[in-house]
Amino acid sequence: MKRRMTVNQYTGHIALILSCMFVGIVSNQATIHAELIRGMTHSLLQATLLYALLRLCASIYLIRYSIVLLIVITFFVQLSYHSTLTTNIIVNIINASNHDIINFSQHHVIEILITSGITLILALAPFPKSTLITYSVSAVGFSYLFVPLLLQLPHVYQNNAYQNYLNKGGSRSYSNSFYTIEYTLYKLSPRLPLFSTLIAISDTINLYYIQTKTTLSLAPTYPNNTSLPLCTIDMIPYNSQSITAKTVDLFTFKYTTLSIINR
Repeated sequence: MKRRMTVNQYTGHIALILSCMFVGIVSNQATIHAELIRGMTHSLLQATLLYALLRLCASIYLIRYSIVLLIVITFFVQLSYHSTLTTNIIVNIINASNHDIINFSQHHVIEILITSGITLILALAPFPKSTLITYSVSAVGFSYLFVPLLLQLPHVYQNNAYQNYLNKGGSRSYSNSFYTIEYTLYKLSPRLPLFSTLIAISDTINLYYIQTKTTLSLAPTYPNNTSLPLCTIDMIPYNSQSITAKTVDLFTFKYTTLSIINR
């Protein structure tokens, strides 16, 4: 009985390693198609980083499950749409009808099944107790994540890209310290796409928070002899769908909108 449990733990650990490698390959599929060796190198190093994160938090279940959730969300979006999670995707999912969800599920059965299997493996697979393995994979994984950014200091926070990021983010009324942290996560996200998922979730929460705090009121407008010419454009959704929904192919089909909008 003891030997059988040991075999099961070993098998589960191998499955965990292979799952991390598969997640890394899916994450770097564009790079792999462009340059095989470089893409596979990034995939292997990213898999090492994911394994290190899960191993370090193996006994802290809340943190481990949170990391697993971020991994599988990022993985599913990349597997299905070959892109990272965005606020646009989250909002469309939240506002999706039952018909949209059923349609989506029918078109992505394989992706859903693969993601479910990856989730179970990452959440439940055991880790062998070895300080050497923990230190080794952590050193390799976190070096892959942080060393390229550290080599760019301090230029990375002094160039035009950083200033543009601060200017664009300033409309959300956060402090520059917040935007610096967010920009750091943004720069690290190509090596750990979980950061892109975190940013998208944070932006979506902020968007809905702003909506709950903002009151929109409409008042009648009347012309007079001294006022400038006024043009009013009414944008009316068709069939309760956003008029911009036709540009969103999230659910694998196109929405129909008012043809007059396209004139």
